[in-house]
Amino acid sequence: MSIATTQPAAGSRSSTNGSPLLEVRNLKTHFAIKKGLLQRTVGYVKAVDGVTFDVPVGKTLGLVGESGCGKTTVGRTILRLIPATAGEVRFRNQDFFAHTGEELRRRCHLDDLAGIHQRHMVGHAGHHRQVVRDQQQAHALLALQVAQQVEDLGLDRHVERRGRLVGHQEVGLGGQRHG
Repeated sequence: MSIATTQPAAGSRSSTNGSPLLEVRNLKTHFAIKKGLLQRTVGYVKAVDGVTFDVPVGKTLGLVGESGCGKTTVGRTILRLIPATAGEVRFRNQDFFAHTGEELRRRCHLDDLAGIHQRHMVGHAGHHRQVVRDQQQAHALLALQVAQQVEDLGLDRHVERRGRLVGHQEVGLGGQRHG
């Protein structure tokens, strides 16, 4: 697995003491291999074993690797969706694994309004509604055109809903596969 980060965005602010936004140290996630009627542990799968990295404020992190190398497990372990076997995760210079329940939700609360574009005014909602309406009309027109083409070709009128043609119908289209 490789770890890559981008350069900070122009004008990005650093944390108060220059520490990273996210610090991961020696993260390990092992899964027990159980066998037998009593499900005794006979070994462990080391899905993540000793991963360490920092994500500075204003940077983006990318985990890159082969299928099954542990990229998703790293993310899920950091988010505490999977329990860590060992290691430390610090978010905003605080131990992320030390918090539980409501305290964790409170500490990780994001500004609900941060995702709203400051220049979009209430009047833009009407514009967006019109765009959606135009897209719906375009979709309806396309459906009518497809139905007309199916009829012109003499195909079963339900073919556009099924999305597949049967052998003798493909011959009429030069053997091209559709759907």
